Amino acid sequence: MTVTAIVQARMGSTRLPGKVLLPLGESCVLGVLLERLTFARSLDCIALAVPDDQYAHLFNAWLRAYVGEQQARLIVGSEEDVLDRYWRGTNSMAGDDLIVRITADCPLVMPEVVDVLVEKAQRGPHAYVCTGESYPEGLDVEVFTKAALDLAWAGATGPEREHVTLWMRRHLTNQKVVELPQHYGHIRVTLDYEADHEVLRGVVGYWGSLITLDELLKGPKELPDLFAKNAMVNRNEWKEKAGA
Repeated sequence: MTVTAIVQARMGSTRLPGKVLLPLGESCVLGVLLERLTFARSLDCIALAVPDDQYAHLFNAWLRAYVGEQQARLIVGSEEDVLDRYWRGTNSMAGDDLIVRITADCPLVMPEVVDVLVEKAQRGPHAYVCTGESYPEGLDVEVFTKAALDLAWAGATGPEREHVTLWMRRHLTNQKVVELPQHYGHIRVTLDYEADHEVLRGVVGYWGSLITLDELLKGPKELPDLFAKNAMVNRNEWKEKAGA
């Protein structure tokens, strides 16, 4: 069984265009995420799923700069049909192989959380596993089998094709939601607005780009003024996000 993380990224965000390449620490948003994913012990490969546009070569350069040639793969496909983009990039995988879905506007995804969800999917076995809303917004991880992706690709219509896993959550029975012992859903470290970028830059400036989960969960108490900057943003229904 192989485990591949697929990070979907694009430059055409309507709220914050080009956000995945905004500066963060000594790198950029995407660079921080890719570096962090290399510490996930469960991953065999890290791929970027990007639209087929003029930015594809740029994403390819970033991928290889942070992951290296041997464990990196670029997936290029439809801007609108993100489900098809994922599916076409996984045709060589077996049905029980696992795919980890991450969006590039969540640069602080925790390697240890990726490993926990992969383990849950392997031991279950579960066709679909995700983080629940007790996690800070921006630590969102989904894990599903290639067989589940095949079913979604064949059965999904309309918005289900834009949101990749929407069909799975609606139709698969073998699912698991992983939660933290306490609720930390009020912490927001995803990137949709300028205020989010300010918070992310402050977090990385204070703890470094390899911030741990324990450090982040203490963030609002240690840096209350910083975390208040985007506290007014309602938590997105992250499961419906189409992409970075």
